[in-house]
Amino acid sequence: MRPGLGGLGALRAERFPQILRRRSISWSRRWPCGITRVGVIQGSIHTSELIMSRFHGTPMYDPGFDMRSHQASHYGASHDASHREYQAYVQQATWWVDQLAYLLGQLAARPEDGGTMLDHSLVLSCTGGLRRQHARPRRHAVHPRGGGSSRIRTGRLLQLGYRRHSDLLTSIANAMGSGITGFGDASSGGIPGLLA
Repeated sequence: MRPGLGGLGALRAERFPQILRRRSISWSRRWPCGITRVGVIQGSIHTSELIMSRFHGTPMYDPGFDMRSHQASHYGASHDASHREYQAYVQQATWWVDQLAYLLGQLAARPEDGGTMLDHSLVLSCTGGLRRQHARPRRHAVHPRGGGSSRIRTGRLLQLGYRRHSDLLTSIANAMGSGITGFGDASSGGIPGLLA
């Protein structure tokens, strides 16, 4: 067990920002040396009880106000911006996007094959928490980032109606050269027009 990361203390909300940051740095350092070309950083789950108001050094910090991540996701754009709950929602959404920006910045800062690691990477961010919950069940924001070594046609907004996440994962696997026809039990195949 590595000092400073293990044990029950690692599960406390106060330490979560540092652990997530270390994980982002760790992955961006592992990819260039070839240990792996695939990484997963799962920041939380859909019904997260992570108390983000305990993140010291952030605008969210207020140890006397326990606003959990899932709880805040119920206060989206249709709510009163003057309410503390809505403000917590905006702060939490901003914090998560900042963490993604940090990871992308780490990749963009590392040279690789005449470009950067970001040019040759595909970072998939998914969330159901950056908009008001339960308004449209099963619709989540999914954002591929990076150049994908020019295997993904970028710079577009695709509105696909109802497609399973497994269809996107099938397309990503195909961009990596796997040639699979589906991912999981419910996949209907890759997403037409996504790959270059």
